[in-house]
Amino acid sequence: MKVLAVVNQKGGCGKTTLAIHLAAAWAKEGFRVLLVDLDPQGHASLGLGIHAEEQDLGTYDFLLDPTVNIGDMVVGVEKNLDVVPSGIILSAAEQELARQPGRESKLISAILRHADDYDWVVVDTAPSVGLLTFNALVAADSLLVPVDSSTFTLHGLEKILETLEVLEEETHKRPPCFVVANQFDRRTLFSNELYEDLASRNRIHLLESRIRSSVKVKMAAAGGVPVMSLSKAGPIRLDFENLAEELWNRLTELNVKRDEEMEKLILGPQPCAEGIRFILNAPDAGEVYLTGDFNHWNPGGIPLEKSVDQPGVWTVVLPLIPGNYEYRYIIDGQWLTDPGHSQTIVDEMGLENSLLVVS
Repeated sequence: MKVLAVVNQKGGCGKTTLAIHLAAAWAKEGFRVLLVDLDPQGHASLGLGIHAEEQDLGTYDFLLDPTVNIGDMVVGVEKNLDVVPSGIILSAAEQELARQPGRESKLISAILRHADDYDWVVVDTAPSVGLLTFNALVAADSLLVPVDSSTFTLHGLEKILETLEVLEEETHKRPPCFVVANQFDRRTLFSNELYEDLASRNRIHLLESRIRSSVKVKMAAAGGVPVMSLSKAGPIRLDFENLAEELWNRLTELNVKRDEEMEKLILGPQPCAEGIRFILNAPDAGEVYLTGDFNHWNPGGIPLEKSVDQPGVWTVVLPLIPGNYEYRYIIDGQWLTDPGHSQTIVDEMGLENSLLVVS
């Protein structure tokens, strides 16, 4: 499963339109796609004919209630395309998340609970860089930043790049940032100069695909369908399909390189001769402990030791017999699920723990 977040703090640059049509294009190709509407305005939902006031559950519940089944939250709009809808209630989520531990990781935790259900997760974000958008950045394998032909579009791009630097400092993660020229008019000098400016920047991956302006997009949105569903979609349909194909190819290339790098560092619980080796990458941590069913959730925890060969990596080996074990890491006093192990479970208190199955 791959997670793509469509972001830009500048409004009016076409984030929602791109999120809808990328999701629809990949679904058309046979991929199982989940579109997460992470904007309280709910425009991605409206653009696919979903009205938040008619839905009992949505993105608010997706983030804050791990006990809710995803089948009760999603709306199937087309074959292979599901949507987690959003509404104004999502605006209250930032305040509630601010009081919770691991608040920046709520979206990725929710997504990983359903990793086997989808090939792609596309996240449409709000035109701001708050806690909701930061959740999208933490969850994303890659970012797509649309820039339109306007005076302030580069300012929005720079703000995203600054936010990525903060993300890298706090999480040691920096997803690749793809940029697409949206609502692009090849006939104007301003649009062509903007594209040349973007091509000269080395912190982004500028896509060759460019999305033109078209009234067909507005017609499709008014009907609550992607433009591919119109009987006479015109050239704009090819723009979106070409973008989906190019982005897929570029991400595949990057994933091959990333997989080669990750082969050098295997994270999460791994079987070994002595039992199970727990491996955690936490280069900035001062102290790391492990607690769970195997030590009766002792808050003192089992200490991990820093690896000599791999800087920033902490390890401990436990002689565990076959069975199911819930556990968490305690990193500098903060209780967190295992970021290197996607399988989780919700306990009777409604708390999410990592789940290890020893066979």
